[in-house]
Amino acid sequence: MLLICPVSAVASDMGSAAMISATGKVTVNGNPVTGSMAIFPGSVVETGLSSVANLTVSGSTVMLQPESLVRFDGNEVYLDRGGMTVGTSTTLRAHVKCVTATPATNQWTQYDVVNVGQTVQVVDRKGAVNISTGDPFDLVKASATSATTGQSQPVASLAEGQQYNRHESEGCPNNDRKKRPLGMPPYAPYIIAGGGLGGVIILLLHPSRKPISDRDP
Repeated sequence: MLLICPVSAVASDMGSAAMISATGKVTVNGNPVTGSMAIFPGSVVETGLSSVANLTVSGSTVMLQPESLVRFDGNEVYLDRGGMTVGTSTTLRAHVKCVTATPATNQWTQYDVVNVGQTVQVVDRKGAVNISTGDPFDLVKASATSATTGQSQPVASLAEGQQYNRHESEGCPNNDRKKRPLGMPPYAPYIIAGGGLGGVIILLLHPSRKPISDRDP
């Protein structure tokens, strides 16, 4: 058992590992990549100026553009900045900010994901891609278990040639909900504030004629 367990763990990791090939200045977990090498779930890949990288995992490829920062997590890819093209027949998902792109089927699907200039963009190149939004992720803490799965809200379904844009100024839906008490609609604070201000104005314009004290009318 002492020998079998470690071997099983290694086999499991190899099953979700990817091969990376690099052109130019590319690092994995801060270490430079020369030629091709294997990377494992949790690896952070960064491409430098005029540099590109290609990740190949069973049934999928991810092409990283220059000046991109990505975390590979098996069947999940997290883009912090830059851009990438995903081609997959295993519904490999991409997360960027609070947006998740998920292929609608296990047929060959290709889509671009870009995060530049405070705008997230998903472009469907082939197949169908579903877009959902949820909690934003932290690149270091991101994992398949802490992704937006189960918390996301479907917002769009892209067909070939269509694209989805989300600007940083729009914020994240789940974050907006956390800022107000459960069950309170997003416009409730404004109604409450408006009602209180309206009451003050009415009192000032129409003061009560009833004396405050019976002894001092």
